[in-house]
Amino acid sequence: MQRNTAARAGTMKVVRASSRVARAGLVAMVAMVMATGGVAASHIAFNASIEVRAAGFAPASPDLAASGPNVVVAWSQPAAGSDPGSVWVRQSTSSGASFGPPVRLFKNSANAAQSLTVFSGATRHVAVWSEQVSGGGSRVFLSSAAFGGAWSAATQVSSNAGATKARNPRIVASGTILVLAYQVGSNDFGPFTGVTRVRIGSSSWVSTTLPGGSPTRVSLAVSPARVLVAWQTNAGTITVRRGAISGSGTAFAWLPGDMTLGTGAPTIVLAGTHAVLLWESNADIYRRLSADSGSSWGPQSKILDGNPTTDTDAGDPYHLYDAAMNGARVAVTAVTGDSPDLGGQGYRVTSGNFGASWTTEVSSLEAGDERQVAYTTVSGTPKLAEAWLRVQGFTYPFRLRYQRQS
Repeated sequence: MQRNTAARAGTMKVVRASSRVARAGLVAMVAMVMATGGVAASHIAFNASIEVRAAGFAPASPDLAASGPNVVVAWSQPAAGSDPGSVWVRQSTSSGASFGPPVRLFKNSANAAQSLTVFSGATRHVAVWSEQVSGGGSRVFLSSAAFGGAWSAATQVSSNAGATKARNPRIVASGTILVLAYQVGSNDFGPFTGVTRVRIGSSSWVSTTLPGGSPTRVSLAVSPARVLVAWQTNAGTITVRRGAISGSGTAFAWLPGDMTLGTGAPTIVLAGTHAVLLWESNADIYRRLSADSGSSWGPQSKILDGNPTTDTDAGDPYHLYDAAMNGARVAVTAVTGDSPDLGGQGYRVTSGNFGASWTTEVSSLEAGDERQVAYTTVSGTPKLAEAWLRVQGFTYPFRLRYQRQS
């Protein structure tokens, strides 16, 4: 299961104050099925949520990953007091029934860190983040932990040098193979170059540049036989590249024939030979499906309309937060509103048939959504898990919470 996600960092913006506060006083979870290319299904019920990070800070960029009953929740914490800005994780080995203590990940505790993302493989969690270094630049660092175990010392995994900045890392693993994607630029505003790096076992990292640039988002997905990387070029088009895994996770090669599949900011998920490519464009969210590990793709289809008649703020654009896939199950989270950081009306879009049809429901009426998803298991049965930032109306600061499908 890959947890990826979307460009989550941003500047707080206060918009549509009256409607946001009014909606915050409504029922926090409403079952609402919309005619968005799928058939109706029952509302997803969740266990009572757990507070992973209490109020007392302004978090940024939460992330979530799971493998079986092993769950990791991650978040960035902006500079405050003597803290230059840091990244944190908490683990659970009980599908999120309880979590271990928070752990701060860093290479140098005096340097600011951000853009933390996590991935859960067959035996361990892997975390990557961007951290400042001496000389004014930043690098991508990696730490991993066996399920329920201690996190390893941070090691640098980006190849940039000098004052350049490495940002927005994503990572997946299969067997002994690690595939990393991130962006490099001379500043935080671009232009950026997309980079992938592959490491097999204890061998050296091998780097490849993604052509066309990647100004907003790079997304990775993995199965036992394939790696898919999707990125947005400087022209706005989505390009997908495939990598082949063989030898039970001991050999890897990029496959020829990059594909242009849409226009927008992509998120890609993969389970077995089935893949779903999602993106937001012109206020809407679209998908394309593959049943052969990304070798070919069906036509695009809109799964969320940016001007739904049932939306309180009709005409607001949709922002894609996250997606997860487990077998035929697919879950997508999005928000409609002018500010994805403060939050609008949150939506959960799910499929039980590899993305062929979809059900949409309101997932949250609270501001500050940033809802991340993964599939955990309870007694071997897949369950949807979510981590999100919660704020009631304009009561700050946020609380980071976790819930699991009952």
